[in-house]
Amino acid sequence: MLFISKKILNVEENMEIIKFNSFSNNYNWLSNFYKQHNLIELKIFNVSIFFNSIEPAFQSLKLFHLEENKNELELITLFNFFSTLQNGDAKKEGNKLNINLKSWEDKKLFYMEELIKRKFKNQNLKEKLLNTKEAMLIEYNTGSNYWGVNSKMIGENHLGRIIMSVRNFYNSL
Repeated sequence: MLFISKKILNVEENMEIIKFNSFSNNYNWLSNFYKQHNLIELKIFNVSIFFNSIEPAFQSLKLFHLEENKNELELITLFNFFSTLQNGDAKKEGNKLNINLKSWEDKKLFYMEELIKRKFKNQNLKEKLLNTKEAMLIEYNTGSNYWGVNSKMIGENHLGRIIMSVRNFYNSL
């Protein structure tokens, strides 16, 4: 587990740190729970399914890792179901799925990065992201030390790292 601190990360004293979550007014748009006007599209067996935020799309991708085999129609139906869910409900439903954890663990960072890239194709969100300049982005989340950090600033901050990576990509263009 990573302990986030300026000293351990060798962050310069004047480096800005932006903490975000779905409740932070100024930076809630960085959260996976942020509802977008431009929908996130997933192509599932050549069928377009649209999600209004990242969390339901991310949770739906667990369907590719089910222990029980499903045919294409069953999977499309389940993806459509996830596309109708609110963020918290999608997370609950995703956590109920009987998935192959090894397979999911091997892919979840890749999936998240792909979804974050799609999110920030939105010009308004991309401009906001670029306006964070070189700030360290930290998901401040009491529920997951994997995707963010807890109240003691302990965690791996994978979501923040992925978003900063996407920002760096756009800065390099």
